[in-house]
Amino acid sequence: RRAVLSGLRPVDGVLAGVRSAVLLAERDSTTWQRPGVASFEAAHGSATRAGLPGARRDIAQADVLATMPAVAGAVQSGAMPVGHLDAFARISAGASQTVNDALVNPSVQDAIVHLGTTQDAPTFTRSVQRLVAELDPAARDRAHENQRARRFLHLSD
Repeated sequence: RRAVLSGLRPVDGVLAGVRSAVLLAERDSTTWQRPGVASFEAAHGSATRAGLPGARRDIAQADVLATMPAVAGAVQSGAMPVGHLDAFARISAGASQTVNDALVNPSVQDAIVHLGTTQDAPTFTRSVQRLVAELDPAARDRAHENQRARRFLHLSD
């Protein structure tokens, strides 16, 4: 059973790659547009019954696989689990433009692949969050200040 389960991991990666390519092709077409459908995310969430959160997750994963070939290769070969892709896509989707510009650099992608192939999911997530903070310290500081500001109750007359 263990061998079967480990043999399925590359299949998950290949399916993620195919799903992402089809999803992005559908987004680029206009066939999803219908009256009352506000966005591609809404259309995809409705079609898959995953809702907006599931659609946003799928689209973030597809964007990562489309823009980061080293990560895509690692996921599709099974070297990097799809769960790691999900964590990385969430972080990338919430990152600043400065970070996303840096993430397309092949050396940064190689570092991410190395982390993804050697670490478990929680450790990988923390490592990528640290990497993102190093790539754009100003955005990290803004996020901390925003979080700190939300902790306090402000009363005015």
